[in-house]
Amino acid sequence: GGGGGGRGGGGGVPQLFFSRRVGRQLPDGSSVPIDLGLRLTGKLNRTTIGYLNVQTRETSYIDEEIADTTQVEPETNWQAFRLQQDILSRSSIGLLATFREPEGQPDRTSSVPVPRFAGRDYNRVLGMDAVFASSRSQHEFQFMMAKSWTDTVRASGSDWVWRVAQNWQNRWMSYNISYLDIGQNFIAQSGFVTRTDVRRVGGFVSLNPLIRKYGVRRLRPSVRGEYLASHDQRFFDPTTWEINPFLSFELEGGDFISLGGRRSFDTLTETTEVAGVHFQPGEYTYDQATFSVFTNTSRRLAWDVFSTIGEFYGGRLMSVSGEAQYRPVDRLVLSLGLTETRLKRPDRVGLASTEYDYNHSLIPRTRFSYSFTPNLFVTSLVQLNANKRRPGDDFHLNTVTSNFLIAYRSPFGHSFFIAFNQLSDDALSTTTTFGPYDRTPLRLRDRTIVAKMAYLFNM
Repeated sequence: GGGGGGRGGGGGVPQLFFSRRVGRQLPDGSSVPIDLGLRLTGKLNRTTIGYLNVQTRETSYIDEEIADTTQVEPETNWQAFRLQQDILSRSSIGLLATFREPEGQPDRTSSVPVPRFAGRDYNRVLGMDAVFASSRSQHEFQFMMAKSWTDTVRASGSDWVWRVAQNWQNRWMSYNISYLDIGQNFIAQSGFVTRTDVRRVGGFVSLNPLIRKYGVRRLRPSVRGEYLASHDQRFFDPTTWEINPFLSFELEGGDFISLGGRRSFDTLTETTEVAGVHFQPGEYTYDQATFSVFTNTSRRLAWDVFSTIGEFYGGRLMSVSGEAQYRPVDRLVLSLGLTETRLKRPDRVGLASTEYDYNHSLIPRTRFSYSFTPNLFVTSLVQLNANKRRPGDDFHLNTVTSNFLIAYRSPFGHSFFIAFNQLSDDALSTTTTFGPYDRTPLRLRDRTIVAKMAYLFNM
């Protein structure tokens, strides 16, 4: 995958398979139940294989965006197959296939996870990739391409994606350059693709000199950039570009300090909600500054903070995220975190009454992890999400997410997991009585228990 900021993410490598698509969250906040699933992964000599087959249940839900109508998410069979062959000394070639096969006629029954292929509404992706790494230097060449077949797409346009990249590094510097092309109709419903109909050139250069003075171990000046254009435009008439220089200090104690800047350009073709605020169509160029500190996590008390301040499309952005981790004993880790983001447009020109020019969000979270033995541990997360749409309003609690996991991994490679997940949110409705600043109390949206067992065997 790729990083980066902006509305559509960094435009990095599409993920042809993204496991969170299976059992997805529906528009009313509930999740599609997973009835059964199986996965086989392993390596035979120099061949790596992987196969996943999961059956999700037919589920009815209320779609508030379509006049509160009842919709049906069909029973669906999800499959993913991966084959990778090591070649030469440091190279490989591989294949990946994904299948989303919904049931054609709802019948309220569930099937076992066996290969099944639908006659309609399917999505299938077949891709191949290759990595050629030199045995004499640190040069590496990467190539990938894939094609999708989607039954519901009738419009003309390319359904291919392909990417080439070249990497190199030594003790003192590294660089990467890549080209990515995603067609208008390339769809990976089992994966994660931030945007389509794009041609992207990306690059990264970093120096890594060893200093060993004044408490500084290494100095890392770097610059990262990307340039995106759609297929119906000239390549030198971009829809998005970004340049991101930054300077990092690695201290002798294992801490990191980073200072950076970012200049971004993006084009909005319609009124778009970004980070809770609506922006009018147009071309936007904006600048931001970033600052971050990450301390050594092996200490009893460790912390990190990341902040961004500056322009954001036609508004002003301030964002700070931090987390403190405390380890009172070796087996127990406690952490508290908070993310605060404030985004405001200068005016409401062009906005409808149900669109927003201001958003101030708070996301506090707490985690704990306890290891009974090196192989048995429990971990938990509770996260709140609150915001306000006008400066004079009080914060409103939108969601409460909680998770509890018990995990066991045997010394022989076998494992067992059982997890409890719960989501509560406000019953925000878009019926005729809806007011854009009216909120309702929390309600339980989803509660799930998930179990997974893995058994490792040799062949």
